[in-house]
Amino acid sequence: MIRTMTPVSWNPIDFNKQEIVFAKVTEAVRNDEAETYTLSIKEWIEETFTEDVPVYDENGVETGLENQSFTREVSVRNIKRVMTFDEADQLTNYIESVFTITDTGAKLRKTYTILGHLVINNQEAVRNVAWELVPVEELKNVSKK
Repeated sequence: MIRTMTPVSWNPIDFNKQEIVFAKVTEAVRNDEAETYTLSIKEWIEETFTEDVPVYDENGVETGLENQSFTREVSVRNIKRVMTFDEADQLTNYIESVFTITDTGAKLRKTYTILGHLVINNQEAVRNVAWELVPVEELKNVSKK
């Protein structure tokens, strides 16, 4: 998963609404005949809101209300991106020159997909800002060279 490093306009109607935008590849489909990969990408923001929730004592009896904060995902857009096998190979070569990855097998392919998404978003200046990896357990075997 990746995210913008600074808040960006995300609402197509109200350009003044700015938040950090998160993105992840939800599906990667290989088409051997056309020699392409099609990536499905989900973008969202995390919206914080507060709500009064009941508070209970040790006997399970409601003693009142407490205002608590919650976060929910708000979908921004879903897009598809197609890349040829040649483009994927070039991207893989670039990733291998910049990152040290110790994953293997299917986990390695997933890591390449996440890092490729990051590299492409930064090269193409998606949303006109820099993107970064969101620290998650699944990328613990990746380091920058």
